[in-house]
Amino acid sequence: MADDTSVGREPSSNLEDTIARTDALVQTTIGRLSRSYPEQDIGGATLGDLQRMRPHLQEALAALSQIEEHRKLTEKELSYRRAFKMLSEATR
Repeated sequence: MADDTSVGREPSSNLEDTIARTDALVQTTIGRLSRSYPEQDIGGATLGDLQRMRPHLQEALAALSQIEEHRKLTEKELSYRRAFKMLSEATR
């Protein structure tokens, strides 16, 4: 019997770890921005952070797509997908 990696797929635990790490990065960044910048300066800092996070957001979106190939996404995973997609698109 072949495992998930034999066909170029990551095991689901690695995919879920990718999503959890990206969520933690987003939460940490939001917290830092809300504590560290005056309201008038937050726009530029936010854009820079979003641009640096974009590869992580794209990786998490790809992980969610791989999970969805094997099963329906949970409500929480659907929420992650909406949030990661919105944040990723904000850098365009």
